[in-house]
Amino acid sequence: MTKKVTFLHGADLHLGSRLKSVGEKSRDLQKWINEGVFIAFERMVSAAIECEVNFMVLCGDIYDQTERSAKSKRFFIKQMERLEEKSIPVYVIYGNHDHMDNKQEFFKYPDNVFIFSSDQAEVFEVTGDKGETIARILGQSYKNSSETRKMHKSYKPLDHDVVNIGLLHTGLQLNNKYVPCSAEELKDMDNIDYWALGHNHQPKIINEDYPVIAFSGIPQGRSMGEMGLGGCLLVTIEPQKTAEVKFIPTSSVIWLDLKVFVKENDSNQEDLISSMVKRGEKFLNEAENENLVMRDIGSGIKGDLGIKGYVVRWHISGRGEIHNSLKEDNEIRTVLVERMQEEFKSREPFFWTEDIRLDTISPLVNTEEISEEDVVMKTLQQIHEEFQRDPEIREEIMANKKLAKKWSPQENSEGIKDEVFLLNDDLYKSMVEKAFYLVAERILEGRGEK
Repeated sequence: MTKKVTFLHGADLHLGSRLKSVGEKSRDLQKWINEGVFIAFERMVSAAIECEVNFMVLCGDIYDQTERSAKSKRFFIKQMERLEEKSIPVYVIYGNHDHMDNKQEFFKYPDNVFIFSSDQAEVFEVTGDKGETIARILGQSYKNSSETRKMHKSYKPLDHDVVNIGLLHTGLQLNNKYVPCSAEELKDMDNIDYWALGHNHQPKIINEDYPVIAFSGIPQGRSMGEMGLGGCLLVTIEPQKTAEVKFIPTSSVIWLDLKVFVKENDSNQEDLISSMVKRGEKFLNEAENENLVMRDIGSGIKGDLGIKGYVVRWHISGRGEIHNSLKEDNEIRTVLVERMQEEFKSREPFFWTEDIRLDTISPLVNTEEISEEDVVMKTLQQIHEEFQRDPEIREEIMANKKLAKKWSPQENSEGIKDEVFLLNDDLYKSMVEKAFYLVAERILEGRGEK
């Protein structure tokens, strides 16, 4: 008798939350914005049925808040009833958004739904067609909105004859108020074959070898802080063997950051709009849209991704003659947003411009022409190069408490706010370069050379 099981790993449904407002919208776009999180979970349940999984696990933040709305609760129950009809059990832990906090459930769940206690770790046994145990699920729900207990330490399976799966809603950081732990601690726990994690909203396999440790990510992004394709994980596993993991997409709306680099000879608004339209068309015409599909998780995608549209933030950078006119025109961003909305208004899937960020640099400072005798400019250039190549300087900047409020160095942070940006290598280099050219411009202006 094979001991292989297949299950669906999901988390962070946030039922009851809406996608962020994107301004004046068409009726169709309004529908997808309002219903996106519900559509994503319905697709997840359909995937579980189509893949004939043995069971489903949901790793916290099922609801967006502890006071579950009647609509969210009823929708969740209807989806559970679909799974009950197919004899698929569902194992649920609550997280920091939907923690228990001694609240009473006013709706009764179907008999196939098993909720883990917040008081202590529990073990549920999954049974097969003949009543035999085919897997054990270990988990514990949050009692409050922050949870500093090291819950995983209490996950102790009875034996290792069947697959043992640990559920955690965690930031996977040792100094953290969301179940502090590390990947190394989880790997060191005895007899756990797969760690199903929730809380971080980007899907990612933390440990590819045995035992696999994975975040399923959010099924539907709700703002620019949750860009890319959301979904869940289809897992096939046997006891004491490395799991096979595939990503199943569920998003109907994709939040997208598109970069456009101005050319040296771009001199007016129409030049920029032409470049942006070409970039948008190129994106829409590509079969697998750039970074939307998971690169580090085997894809379970077949055919149409079911994407109804994209909400786009444009990022305009580079050096060109157009820089000064962009800098001096206070209304240019509004005009560009309206033009791009107009250019793509009839596209299916929809392609809606939400915002445009301008990060261009003046082309008037030519570093190659800096004289060897120009001590000030040469010193500035040396500082620029040092900032670009020295990792210690970068670390010092990232550790600056005042600056750090504006970025998140944690790649998989939960629900990153729009005004907080991820500081990666490309962005850091761009910031340093922009600072260099800004200072250089000011020096030249002071000399009357501009």
